Amino acid sequence: MPRLSGTLRLRPTRIGFLVHPSQQSLSTVREVMRLCCCLWGGSFNPIIPIMKVLPTGWQGKSYQRLTGAALTDGYLRFFEPDVFVETEEGLAEKVGIKSDPIRIGERRVVKQHLLRRA
Repeated sequence: MPRLSGTLRLRPTRIGFLVHPSQQSLSTVREVMRLCCCLWGGSFNPIIPIMKVLPTGWQGKSYQRLTGAALTDGYLRFFEPDVFVETEEGLAEKVGIKSDPIRIGERRVVKQHLLRRA
């Protein structure tokens, strides 16, 4: 009989924080960064900008064809978060993330009320 072996490697849950990039959300970004400093693997939790059009400060020659939606999609595909935290109501729906349960009693999208407002 052939021998079968495997290894198990634990990793922290990847939490994607959905943020609308605007000057008003700067305090929200700071709060997200503060939370990530307290979490196991927090430096690997992406802050995902949700937008349709790139802000003017982000536009440049190298990114002329890049849209805001494509940038958001790139973040989602690269980081592949396990759970999402909305910093504003409805951001998950804008990018097509469903809040259906993964397992009984668990949610994939956590609402913003968990973040402290500054």
